[in-house]
Amino acid sequence: MRVIGTSYAGQYSLDVKTIATPEELTSPSNIVGTNDSVRGFISKGTFADYKILARGNTAYRIIGQPQRDSVDIRLEFLDDAGNRLFSETHRTSNKLDWGVRVTSPGKYTLRVIGTSYAGQYNLEFVESSH
Repeated sequence: MRVIGTSYAGQYSLDVKTIATPEELTSPSNIVGTNDSVRGFISKGTFADYKILARGNTAYRIIGQPQRDSVDIRLEFLDDAGNRLFSETHRTSNKLDWGVRVTSPGKYTLRVIGTSYAGQYNLEFVESSH
């Protein structure tokens, strides 16, 4: 990191924190069940994968309550072969209520991708009655 002054004079203080490393974000132990919550920190260019063991012919809702940080993320719902079935963009400072439906039982992936800024996300995965 390089800090360069462009005008005037003064003092500065920086607090540098690791948001996540790829190993932390893509751990195979990130398994999500119905009514589970997932939360973490993300920034532009990073992503987190969560594995879901889904029943067939079932609708799910991914709900996000507004967060203090305003981070742009893209959510992707992938099948076991890595094909993107659904995609949604979201700003974490807004409420999210996103529905997805799976027709076949199996292993799926919920991918959270940071597209701008850095901060926290908090999502709940629930089975939908609709």
